[in-house]
Amino acid sequence: MGGANNICSDKTGTLTKNEMTVTEFWQGDVKKFNIEDQKYVMNDHISNHKAAKLFLEGCACNTSGTSKEANATEKAILKMLDKFECNYLEMREKHCKEPLVRFQFTSKRKKMSTVLTEIDDNEYRYDKRLHVKGAAEIVLNCCSHYLDKDGTRKELTNDMKDDIITNVIEMFAREALRTICLAYKDLKESEGGLTHENDDDDNVNKVVEKFGLTCIGVLGIRDVIRPEVPEAVERCQRAGIKVRMVTGDNKITALAIAKQCRIIGTDHPDAVLEGPVFYERVGGLYCDN
Repeated sequence: MGGANNICSDKTGTLTKNEMTVTEFWQGDVKKFNIEDQKYVMNDHISNHKAAKLFLEGCACNTSGTSKEANATEKAILKMLDKFECNYLEMREKHCKEPLVRFQFTSKRKKMSTVLTEIDDNEYRYDKRLHVKGAAEIVLNCCSHYLDKDGTRKELTNDMKDDIITNVIEMFAREALRTICLAYKDLKESEGGLTHENDDDDNVNKVVEKFGLTCIGVLGIRDVIRPEVPEAVERCQRAGIKVRMVTGDNKITALAIAKQCRIIGTDHPDAVLEGPVFYERVGGLYCDN
């Protein structure tokens, strides 16, 4: 490291503690969680019974692991369910029977989807429902409807979508929160194939999850910066070493966290580059075998 003049650091678990906590939730309007509370009361956050049921279904059944053993994002969601005194293992036992139909999160998909069974309130009188969670902008673009604060299912117009992006997703991102959109879809029999697993033409997504979802809400999840990081970054900078952060978060969240880490001090058009732009600027990638 003696001759290093550039350091590219991963964000999650390196610059941050990888200890994530759900701190805010939008479902028609923004509600903040007091993370010091030992218990949460559902009626204080989602007053409509149907919306609350869908919220708990999605968080409980479209996740894996437990509040003690899971990836950081899912652990944050499951810890929140613990405070709501929601028995997510019991819900999975009912709705996630084998053979389980689940489409896992990948860096290309940016979302995870699960087909729940034994659903008794599907609007088409079929016993299956799809739950989706993932990068907020990606999932929102698959939605045709949303639930308002009263739990009423409404059409997601372009104006409303822009409002959610600007006043929810981007606002959370400016607070350095990771944004996760929760959505669902009441399936029709044989929709997207007999087991609902038909691939979309892009060979990345599934037919059933590409359109027609209903947005339940958006979670804001905070990952705490390691206390020693800002000073360590400044020491590197004083030594003439440029520190760069590499992350899968969106641009606004990345910018906010980079400022907290003191990697950058002011906004600049080139302060944050997304993958496709970086790839274009360097003229693609070359591998010498």
